[in-house]
Amino acid sequence: MSIHHFPTPLGTITFTTGEGTMKRIEFDHQDALENPKGPPLAEVLAQIAHNGNTLLLVPKGTPFQHSVWQELLKIPANLPSNYGTIANQIGKPAASRAVGNAIGANSLCILIPCHRVLASSGKLGGFRWGTSRKQQLLDWEKEGKDPLQQLCGLDPEQFKFQLQPIKTAKAA
Repeated sequence: MSIHHFPTPLGTITFTTGEGTMKRIEFDHQDALENPKGPPLAEVLAQIAHNGNTLLLVPKGTPFQHSVWQELLKIPANLPSNYGTIANQIGKPAASRAVGNAIGANSLCILIPCHRVLASSGKLGGFRWGTSRKQQLLDWEKEGKDPLQQLCGLDPEQFKFQLQPIKTAKAA
């Protein structure tokens, strides 16, 4: 496993990669690094990409969480969703609170766009890395800007991100 830190306009982001996959992306709860060491993000991602440009996203989670995260990947930029809608889309209409918990457990912020989920009232709701960061991500998308490009200078066409299917134990 490799850990890489990158300064961004919203603070330092830590990327954890391993075995050709993205494991975690988190905003650090500290000030941005002034003098980062290591290669640029595009170079790090190119080293782990499959078929030239596909990056596998491998967050740890339950089958339910994976179903929620799969729905998050379908939310278009600048068209936020809400917890109830996602619960309906995964066939669990009474599971809005569980959907919120699954979203809060997302370990691949930005790539699995949990920032695109709002409260049913249209208010921001929560965000593990602070609502000011969530608002900035949404504002960039409203302006037609890609958050990864704004944060790390990454060309949005350079890589494709794919959630790796969860492996479940087979019944005996």
